[in-house]
Amino acid sequence: MEIYLSSAKLPDNHLSYGSISSVPKIISKVEENKNNSHVIAVTSGKGGVGKTNFVVNIALELGLEGFSVTLLDADLALGNADLLLGVTPTYNLSHVISGERRLKEIIYPVAPNVSLIPASSGLERLVKLSQAKRNQLISDLKEIENNTNFILIDTPAGIGSNVINFLCAASDVVVVTMPEPTAMIDAYATIKVLHKYS
Repeated sequence: MEIYLSSAKLPDNHLSYGSISSVPKIISKVEENKNNSHVIAVTSGKGGVGKTNFVVNIALELGLEGFSVTLLDADLALGNADLLLGVTPTYNLSHVISGERRLKEIIYPVAPNVSLIPASSGLERLVKLSQAKRNQLISDLKEIENNTNFILIDTPAGIGSNVINFLCAASDVVVVTMPEPTAMIDAYATIKVLHKYS
């Protein structure tokens, strides 16, 4: 697993991404081996640093470059990638976790070459999934790997057990932060914890 540090910023209230020097490195790995899917988790130590804006924009840019992308909103109880993408899917991860739907049934196309696996919003029970439910979700994710060049996982901020499980399932992790002391300290803490598991 490789870990990259990136800074997200939102100038002029537009969706945009800042320093993304890690992305060309990841794309070159894909171009070397186009037959494999690449799972990239995007996380942050602190909320509000622009992580979801960052990952949504990366997904859209990769789609424009001709790569097939599946964006998993893994902020299970407070997901909002659907909001940023301007879509209202009928089903989300809560339906998968409850057994009503399979993961591949809730994949929602949002742009050319880009699909979303939406999270729910406001469902507290999803914050603390059992290990069995987390393992099942990761296993379901592996089933769709062959159908896409990239799976981008937008994790919640922090170092909770749901977050760590998604980070460990990825081949690469991008930690998004901003030039603010608490955000930098929390990004460092996230990287430190992640090294224990890699």
